[in-house]
Amino acid sequence: MASGFATRLKKVGIGLLVTFLVLCTLEGLCSFALLVKGLLTTSSRPLAERSHTRYDGELGWVNVPGTSVADMYGPGIGLHINAQGFRGSRDVPSVCPPGKVRVVCSGNSFTLGYGVADNDTWVSLLGEQDPRIETVNMGQGGYGVDQAYLWYRRERETFAHQAHLLAIIATDFDRMRGKDFHGYGKPRLALANGKLQVEGTPVPQRGFYVPWLTQNAALFEEVKLFRVVGGLARRIAPARGSDEYDNQQMRSVAAAMLEELGDLHRRQGTTLVLTYLPVQRDLESRKRLPWREFLHEQAARLNVPLVDMTDELSKLPAGEIDALFIQEDLLGYPQASGHYTRRGNEVVANRLYRRLMETPVFAGLLEKASASTGQATTSAPATNPGNRKSDDR
Repeated sequence: MASGFATRLKKVGIGLLVTFLVLCTLEGLCSFALLVKGLLTTSSRPLAERSHTRYDGELGWVNVPGTSVADMYGPGIGLHINAQGFRGSRDVPSVCPPGKVRVVCSGNSFTLGYGVADNDTWVSLLGEQDPRIETVNMGQGGYGVDQAYLWYRRERETFAHQAHLLAIIATDFDRMRGKDFHGYGKPRLALANGKLQVEGTPVPQRGFYVPWLTQNAALFEEVKLFRVVGGLARRIAPARGSDEYDNQQMRSVAAAMLEELGDLHRRQGTTLVLTYLPVQRDLESRKRLPWREFLHEQAARLNVPLVDMTDELSKLPAGEIDALFIQEDLLGYPQASGHYTRRGNEVVANRLYRRLMETPVFAGLLEKASASTGQATTSAPATNPGNRKSDDR
């Protein structure tokens, strides 16, 4: 009797074990099926920046000098990188031409001009607003404010300039939190005994080995097997401390970086203008977003000019706001939507120029440039009605 009960119990146990194993197998097969489906349906072309960038041990990635990509963002919408690694086909001479104010514009893909041709970026269009302005496009896709700062700091002595516009969107500060961006290594700024320092350099290069795998890593993480393996790996070699800054740490580091940048400009006798570039979320929000508020606080604390066009652009009708931003991905590139359209770049350049002319320290640079060549001082933008449509609203 007892022997029969034990036999039945054994059979039940074996049945439950087999059922469990079958369910685990089915779950694993479903996970892999979803992975394959994701790779076939949502896996897209490599990040657009991979077409014109290379690994850099100090910054993470930089433009490849001399790159020319025809039809980069569509038919007739090409991208060129000059010999110095800046966007545009014209190299920047070491000496600034007489009667010109050379303005370095640094930032992320919104400054680079993602989605538009070289001459349709707001940086290029800003130079068309006034014959006294010569712009240099030091925008780079995926950069946080830290990388934009470090790139400017590295290149600033290679050519003369009078002004620097550090163009920022809110998420640029969030990119400063960690040591990678979409799987690509990057440096991180840190505070040590109250002093700013760079950590994590040279940055890891592994993200560049197999770009396709780097881009689609999130899909593999959905497979339970990879999660388990990753968890075991972290147990064997646990991370040392948190990988990312919390909000308070981030604010402290960002404040120190902006302060050091301001001091750098004072020492070299150049003008820094902080520029907040609004994204669509800014224009549709009824309140000032936290990082935008932070930038205003820091500009006031450091006595540095800040241009923020958010309030005036948010008053545009909803349809006109939509026209400023790319509403869907271009040519299958991920991350394209949300960047400025050609129209968006035109409006930003026009409004930015107007605000700069209302900034005494910048207007003073233009007046000085005019005086140096005997030009008549003017605040009227240079226009070419045959090529550009001015935004007069």
